[in-house]
Amino acid sequence: MTIFKFFDIFDYIKSEETLAFVRMYLQAECLGCLINQIAKSLHLLRPSLSNEDIVSIQKRIMVEMINLPNPTAMPYYGKLVYQSIAQELGILDPYRELKVHYNQLVQSFEPVIEELINKSPNPLHSALKLMILGNTIDFGTPHQIDLQEDLQNFANIPLVIDDFAEFQEDLTKAQKIFIIGDNCGEAVFDKKFIELMKKRYPEKQITYGVRGGPAINDMTLIEAEEIGITDLCPIVEGSSSPGVIMDEVSTAFKEAFQQADLILSKGQGNFESLDDIPSGNAPIFFMLKAKCQVVGKLFHVPVGSLVFYRRKSVEDFKT
Repeated sequence: MTIFKFFDIFDYIKSEETLAFVRMYLQAECLGCLINQIAKSLHLLRPSLSNEDIVSIQKRIMVEMINLPNPTAMPYYGKLVYQSIAQELGILDPYRELKVHYNQLVQSFEPVIEELINKSPNPLHSALKLMILGNTIDFGTPHQIDLQEDLQNFANIPLVIDDFAEFQEDLTKAQKIFIIGDNCGEAVFDKKFIELMKKRYPEKQITYGVRGGPAINDMTLIEAEEIGITDLCPIVEGSSSPGVIMDEVSTAFKEAFQQADLILSKGQGNFESLDDIPSGNAPIFFMLKAKCQVVGKLFHVPVGSLVFYRRKSVEDFKT
């Protein structure tokens, strides 16, 4: 197999007959990012690896990427990359220690988080904003993490897109709410939101979705149990990927998605896989920090912006 086949991916994506299908499927900018994620992960998880070792691993994973069907959605690429890294390191869940660390770190800030919510003129809005602010905890993107500074500057950090008014209206009509979780650490903010919702709206049914297996630093059932979300609401398991692959989620996850009256989708990975997925009559809100230029362009916001966006239709992000 020659290196030229690697660039066949670009030729396929740029062809006229597939252009309308691509959208949040593989973008040209994403390939370089994925290769960089391999290096970033290996430097973080196995600092003793030499440059030659890392390049060899990158080449092996690139070959596997080449053999994926074209075009295919980003979660498939993310799943391949991070499962390949786990296999190379011989560890089922290489981010496990970091997941525990960041859950514990954010738990140490719980008094601060509760104060920000309780002293807010609009506690529900602040709790939602904190859920989005927590999306900064992500080892699959090139941005820097400074959670303490973000919390200190919370009042001055805007939601660049803020569809809270639509959320309030939808919430009055919703009985079944499905939250699709994302990263560890971030999930502690989700927990505080769920606690607030249960106090204010005890009649509403909340279900929380996690990954079905290790995927970067994303939440799985193990971490949901450790931070106590399982004590608050039912947990359903999705796919073992940094996003949602509907063909691979559990039956319970699929039912929660299909039966929901309102869906909160956390993070870029979930957005990249759900941007054009029909959600029945349930409005779907994307809650994320725009961590790269591709997503920033789709939302028409600068990189680093916090976004709380109610999808209007499955055509919203068609390029």
